[in-house]
Amino acid sequence: MSKVLDLPLRIWEADTLGRRKHNVHTLVGLAFGALTIMFIYNLFISFMLWDRGFLYYSCFLIAMIFYLGVGQGYASHYLWPEQTLINTFIVPLSIEFAMMGLLLFAGSFLQITKQSRGWRTAYQISLTLIILFILPTPFIGAKVLDIVFPLILLTFIFVLSLAIHAWLNGYKAARFYLIRGRSFFLS
Repeated sequence: MSKVLDLPLRIWEADTLGRRKHNVHTLVGLAFGALTIMFIYNLFISFMLWDRGFLYYSCFLIAMIFYLGVGQGYASHYLWPEQTLINTFIVPLSIEFAMMGLLLFAGSFLQITKQSRGWRTAYQISLTLIILFILPTPFIGAKVLDIVFPLILLTFIFVLSLAIHAWLNGYKAARFYLIRGRSFFLS
């Protein structure tokens, strides 16, 4: 089995490249800022209200901030320069922790304990699978992503289905979860 690596090649003028890089850095900075503000706000709310849901959402947000930092190269540049081996397992770990935070938040916000046994079982299986894939990640690195990416897709489908189910069964707050989720992932 041969793998083909397709690298797009663009030749930029120095001025144009500088403007583009500036625009990209500005957008990434805005994303960092928005996520950081959301993280601090939700962490503050979780401690003020002693609500686990806000704490789980804060965990999701910090994992997303970390993933953005790793994906854009800022983490390897500022946190661990010249340690490229770390990136092979930090990227999958940040994705896995983000999914775990998302699932924990969904379970808390959508009141998984009040759902039917089938939903609770599916929730426990999803959470267990994510945790099981976190454990070998530091040892096998990015290879775990071959399994984790389908699990991410299944997690999104499960959380979306759970929110729709909760909403259709009379839990009105589930619609806000659906609106928030759509706006977060489409942005």
